[in-house]
Amino acid sequence: MNEFNALERRAGLLTMQGMQQATIHTGMFMQALAAHQAGNDKYLANTVLFATVLFFASASSRFEQRRVRVVAFAFAVTVFLFAVVRTAMLPL
Repeated sequence: MNEFNALERRAGLLTMQGMQQATIHTGMFMQALAAHQAGNDKYLANTVLFATVLFFASASSRFEQRRVRVVAFAFAVTVFLFAVVRTAMLPL
């Protein structure tokens, strides 16, 4: 009878350890999922920045005044460089 109680206590301890490990792993999974979601938002923002670059680079050739064309193109180049730096800083 004593052996049975010892085995029962040991099984209860293993069950408790398993539940603790499952809780820890669930928390780690949730952290990884949140980090993944945050990364996706940054990739989406960079896509919007690159689309903005294409818009202003294309629109810069349509203006009649040279100064406006230069400013629009300079803005497109600046946003492009900003987007490239942001993309380089993202995890792979």
